[in-house]
Amino acid sequence: MDEEPPACPLDLAAALEGCSFQVTPDRIYAELVPFGAAYRNIVEPIHLTQEGALAALQAPQLVDGQTTQPLGAPFVLDAAFHAACVWSQRYMGVVAFPVGIEQRFVLRPTRTGEPYIARIFPKATDQPLLHFDIWIMDPDGRLCEVLIGVQMRDVSGGRLQPPDWIRCTELKSVNDHLFADCAAATIMERSTIMPFAGTCLSDRERERMGAMGERRRNGYLAARLACKRLARKLSGNDDLTSPRDISTLDEGSVRPFCPVTDGSGRYECSVSHDSRFVVAVAASSPLGVDVERLSARILKAPHLFMSEREQELLKQSKLDQVRAAMQIWSIKEAVAKALNISLADAWEQTEVVEIGGEESHCRLRGEVPCLAFHGQIEDHLITVMTTLVPPANQLK
Repeated sequence: MDEEPPACPLDLAAALEGCSFQVTPDRIYAELVPFGAAYRNIVEPIHLTQEGALAALQAPQLVDGQTTQPLGAPFVLDAAFHAACVWSQRYMGVVAFPVGIEQRFVLRPTRTGEPYIARIFPKATDQPLLHFDIWIMDPDGRLCEVLIGVQMRDVSGGRLQPPDWIRCTELKSVNDHLFADCAAATIMERSTIMPFAGTCLSDRERERMGAMGERRRNGYLAARLACKRLARKLSGNDDLTSPRDISTLDEGSVRPFCPVTDGSGRYECSVSHDSRFVVAVAASSPLGVDVERLSARILKAPHLFMSEREQELLKQSKLDQVRAAMQIWSIKEAVAKALNISLADAWEQTEVVEIGGEESHCRLRGEVPCLAFHGQIEDHLITVMTTLVPPANQLK
């Protein structure tokens, strides 16, 4: 073991990118990793996305005759391997178990009876040998173990096969068109945000959060993590810079932005969240994003945010009425963010002239044409506005 582990930016473990697939511990140990009771130490539903896995672990209490081991409680590491095995079954279609580790760093030996979090990073997935990095942390985000180059493969000779329900058969997103004009984009599920996410904030971000109530904090943290992920993507997939050195708020403003981590530039950024998702997008020019959960309540008072012509357009739309109405609302939310104006001003200055399933057309102040892109994940609508040119002061 080397004395120092590689850089491990904590924000990469504080949430998962992508749509989360969850599996309960009971199902993991009944159908995916059928080990005995002593080894069943994933204790909450595991989160899985193409980016990796997050799992809550619990080191079991010692029994008579057992002693603490110098490298920590062994069942914790076993449970992290179980999480990687579950990920392998979902995304690679193989029941993979560890056969080798290139490097292991034990910073704080895990202790019996204590809770931990495992973050699984798929690194090389060319079968038959899969490679992972694994971080094991305590609930405060302090690293306990870092494993580099964990090698896993099918050791059953094909006798063990993942059940059909765990397999992910469609890896390409149906919403790729959403982000075609963006320099970078990310979607995260708020349920994957870890308790230690607040430790990833810069001083300015932490100061801004200080006056917020608990409910607002979760959405704020989700937005900051998403913007930091964009900044890393826009910086050549930087996985070295500390998250505390990536500030995603303009000085003297609450408007987000995405810095290049080497200080050489910055990108325009927009971020939105609803009860389930946080979505962030970045480009070299102003843009806006909005995510909304589809609800029939949007049809109760359309006159509040639609002109008479838009209401008539809604009636004539071939789309589901809830979806069409939500697209009009969402376009105006995205315009407000892109132009840094109030939602009331966006209602007044934006007119939707065509509602489409994947894209809609609208005009700003009746003159400037612009385009909105739409996508849907289950019952959540996402709208991205990238064809917005004039700053707000030219629209008045």
